[in-house]
Amino acid sequence: MADCHAVAAQSAGAVTKITAHFINVDLDLKSTSDLSPLREAWSRQTIAIHVGKDGRRHWLRLMLLKQGRDPSEAILEFCRLAGQLRGAARVAWQNAVPREFDIGIQAGFERGAAEWVLPPQVIDAVRNTRARIRMTVYSPLPLLVERKRQRQKARRRTATGRRIARVSLNRTDITVHLADGLSVFIPIRSSWRLANATRTKLASWQLLDKGRRIYWPDIGEELTIDEILDGIPVERQPAQR
Repeated sequence: MADCHAVAAQSAGAVTKITAHFINVDLDLKSTSDLSPLREAWSRQTIAIHVGKDGRRHWLRLMLLKQGRDPSEAILEFCRLAGQLRGAARVAWQNAVPREFDIGIQAGFERGAAEWVLPPQVIDAVRNTRARIRMTVYSPLPLLVERKRQRQKARRRTATGRRIARVSLNRTDITVHLADGLSVFIPIRSSWRLANATRTKLASWQLLDKGRRIYWPDIGEELTIDEILDGIPVERQPAQR
């Protein structure tokens, strides 16, 4: 798993630094009885992020409107609210089994360790409410995917006014020269069609769509300005049948 994270971090080009951090604490409740009195009692202090059923049991997941700076603050606040319950809300709390404080942690790519300590008073408070603690650690990989998508979206917006002026090539790379002076290097191996073409066919390129596309008529390959600015993954040649 550590090797996988290292590869992911390298693939991001160290452009985005993702560090481990505390996200929030959710209170997860399941019960054979209706949990709506509890939800109503805490309507000003919490947000219901899930209301439904797990089989025959009612399922309620709550998040504090004002999240603490660390897990301890959030758990103690939930415990304080539980201690103030009265009437039907108190009955709903007592009937809920299990009661879980779900601590959300975002994992990162840093070399060092990140630590959060739950002091004795927090452990005592959890025990007194007859709840349990769950730790949920989220992979940083979806963040990399989302940030890459955002960068690509920004590049597409930037690319709207960009045009290709000319193309030059050597034995390994194609250099795309844009009208605004930017030059982008594309490995020939990024396309198996280009990689398998002769130098004469590679040199026979055309600019289409007012400089937004490069087309090789003798190869049947095309690259758009968006693909060039987003980065082009290596394509493998289809298996021969």
